[in-house]
Amino acid sequence: MPLIAAFVESRAQRDLGTPDNLEQWKCVAYFFHVAMKEQEIFTTKTVADTLYKHRIRLGAGMYKTIGRWLHALVDADFLFEGRGDDGFPVYKPTYAGAWW
Repeated sequence: MPLIAAFVESRAQRDLGTPDNLEQWKCVAYFFHVAMKEQEIFTTKTVADTLYKHRIRLGAGMYKTIGRWLHALVDADFLFEGRGDDGFPVYKPTYAGAWW
């Protein structure tokens, strides 16, 4: 937790929560799809599948919850947003790899 708390404190105003109130699903999604990847494209479903694989359940409205968070990361310049062949949003990290 200290590494994540230090990271969040250094990224003030980013939608990852506060160090004392981090949501586990956001941490898992962020580290698997944003910080650890090098320009890999992913979707809301990809994030949902990752959470499911790690036994994290968000319940009803899961895709909307993830989608809203991904849009917040786009607004905060963590992600680029585009459209996939199916017309649904696709995301790509703004920077390659982790930033610390």
